[in-house]
Amino acid sequence: MTSMKKVLLVFFFSLCSFNFSEAQTSVYHPFPDSGAVWNVHWQCMFGYGDGWFSYTFDGDTIINSTTYHKIIKPFVITTGGCGTGGLIYQGCIRQDTAFREVYMIQPYDSVERVLFDFAIQIGDTLPMDSQVCMSAAIVQMMDSILIDNNYRKRWSISTGSQLIEGIGTTNGLLEPLCVILDFPLTTLTCFSQNGQTLYPDTITNCNIIDGVKESAIKTSPSEISISPNPFHTTATITASWQTAVGNAQLSIYNCMGALVREQIINQESAIINRNGLADGLYFFQLTTNSGPLATGKFVIK
Repeated sequence: MTSMKKVLLVFFFSLCSFNFSEAQTSVYHPFPDSGAVWNVHWQCMFGYGDGWFSYTFDGDTIINSTTYHKIIKPFVITTGGCGTGGLIYQGCIRQDTAFREVYMIQPYDSVERVLFDFAIQIGDTLPMDSQVCMSAAIVQMMDSILIDNNYRKRWSISTGSQLIEGIGTTNGLLEPLCVILDFPLTTLTCFSQNGQTLYPDTITNCNIIDGVKESAIKTSPSEISISPNPFHTTATITASWQTAVGNAQLSIYNCMGALVREQIINQESAIINRNGLADGLYFFQLTTNSGPLATGKFVIK
């Protein structure tokens, strides 16, 4: 009898834990309509330039008798030949919480399209993918991610990106879900709402990039070197500035923009091991809690 009671207790405890987790992700976390900042880093695929910029809200507008929230890009910091990053006004959005969809109207247009669908299921195609990608962005897996002590739904996409409920994709707010040929490699470095950073954690500095603040993101890619490059087995990544970068994260992406490796760099030089990576072109990004430090590329052959 005692053994049976223990089994039942374990069963009910597991059931309660499962229901709690399910309840956490069944609560819809709506998309923001004010007070939000998305910081994005992009790297030219076949150039040496980089860019850093923010998306944020800039009041409302009425189109076809419907209220939309305007999205702007306040400033773009660039190095090399990546250009200026386009228009300051990026379009406007609205949300239908009943359908869990976010709609967007692009600049100089009046027709809305679905930007994000937070009700999609495994096997569904993301609506925003059809613009530039050569293949469909299909949901491959659904799970949850802990955001500021609350679980939100997360969808893993066939293009290597992820969609996070109430935030957008890990490529950026309005960036393509794929990387093809000379399209830039983009990364959502952080997201904050009402002054509180929510992604990737709650301690990362996620201030608006407005051209006034000086920060480490202006570090030139030329200050990072990898030798030898190309390499076959190992290479050394070296920072040429005087002080060590200290607990920087090295993220390595393949030529399709998929994250294939992460490691911590806590000194001015470190070893990159091939460890099963296929021959080809790779891109890397060094980031700290203060934001991106530098980016570059290397070849394994």
